[in-house]
Amino acid sequence: MTNFNITSTNYVLTPFNLFVSAAVLVLFIITLIAKWKMFNKFGEKGWKSLIPFYSEYVMLKNVWRGSIFFVSLALFILTFTFQQIAASLVGVPQLICLLVGLVFSIALLVVKIRSISHLSRAFGHGMGMTVFGVLFTDLQTIFLGLGNSQYIGAAA
Repeated sequence: MTNFNITSTNYVLTPFNLFVSAAVLVLFIITLIAKWKMFNKFGEKGWKSLIPFYSEYVMLKNVWRGSIFFVSLALFILTFTFQQIAASLVGVPQLICLLVGLVFSIALLVVKIRSISHLSRAFGHGMGMTVFGVLFTDLQTIFLGLGNSQYIGAAA
């Protein structure tokens, strides 16, 4: 039987753990502020950036099309569903479910990358900012929201 003692080394707050936790908290707060400012640049109220799901819809509506949010949500649900079904199967049916889930997952990845591309172009940036956004999404939000980038509208 495992002893879950709070004083074990797994739970000790070392100076490094405290530093990393503080850094993550600061990054989270700066990202929230940047997202609020980015929504203001869209001409939207900043508080809309704080509401899960709705903030993603509003962002996609301003940089691409709002309907893409529902496509993205459907792809996520289908990916999750097929992975869960596959977990309860064995053999060929499991493989088929995993492959179908993989197809939906790749489609979701493509939609997400295109969303980041549309966000970059809506602020007048090109492929470089898109690649940066794919690799460092929160930093892209900080640069677009708190930087000098101006919202120029959704690209066609």
